[in-house]
Amino acid sequence: MPFKSCMAKLKIASTALIIVENLERRGYELDRSDALTIMESFVEFELFDTFEDLDQRQHRWYDDDEFVNKSKEIMMNSSLSLYDLIRLRPEEAEKSLTYSEYLDFARSYDASTFFERHKRACAEHLCEKLARGIFRSWALDSFLKLTNYRCPILCCEMIIDNLNNKDLLNVCLAKTLVESKSNAAASAAGVSREKTKETKAESKPTISTLYRRRLKKTVMKPPLWLILKEEEAAAVAAPTDEAASAVALATIENNK
Repeated sequence: MPFKSCMAKLKIASTALIIVENLERRGYELDRSDALTIMESFVEFELFDTFEDLDQRQHRWYDDDEFVNKSKEIMMNSSLSLYDLIRLRPEEAEKSLTYSEYLDFARSYDASTFFERHKRACAEHLCEKLARGIFRSWALDSFLKLTNYRCPILCCEMIIDNLNNKDLLNVCLAKTLVESKSNAAASAAGVSREKTKETKAESKPTISTLYRRRLKKTVMKPPLWLILKEEEAAAVAAPTDEAASAVALATIENNK
C-alpha cells in the first residue's frame, strides 16, 4: 500500500477525533449512537490494526532492527519519538500525545525515510492507539450494562484492556443488539396489553348502551294512566252481579 494511503488512514482517524474533541469542549455530549458512528467508520476506512494477531505468533514488525533505528530518529513531538510511542501502553500514549500531533505527523512526515514493509503496519498501529480512549470508554460502559453490573469494575477493566479496538466495537454492538431485542419485546407486550384492554372495553356495556336499554324498557312499559283507563273501561263493560244473576236464571228457565 502506498505510503500516502497509509498516512491517509491516520489523517482520517485523527481528524475525526479532533472534531469530537472540539464538540465536547463546546458542551456537546456524545451519546451511544454518535460513538458507534465514529467507531464504525474505522471499519469503513479499514483503520483497525490487522497486524496485531500476527504479532502474537511471529517476530513483531516494530522490533525489526531497521524500523527501530529509523523510529528513534522520528519525533512525534518535542519529547516523544515514534519508537517510544509504539511501545507506550494506550492509556500512556493518550496522555503523551494529542490528536493534533498525530495529524501533524501524518501531514508532514517524509515518505522516503519510511520502510515499505513497515508503512501499513505503523499507520494502523497509530490509528489503533490514538482511538483507544473512545473505544475503551464506550465498550466498558456497554460491558458493565451487559453484565447488569454484577461483575466488579476492576474485573471488567481487565477484560476490556485485553481486547483490541475491533473487539471493543463488537462489545458495543452486542449491547445495542440486546437493547433492540428488549425494546422490541416490550413494544410487542405493550401492543398485546392494549388489545386486551380494547377487547374488554368492547365486551363491557358502555354507559350509552345501558342508557339506551333502559330507555327502551321505559318506552315499552304502559304508563299508569293508560292502565287505569283500561281497567275503568273493562269495569264499565262488565255486567253487575245482579244482571249476571238474572241472565243466569233466564238461561236455566229456557233450558227447562
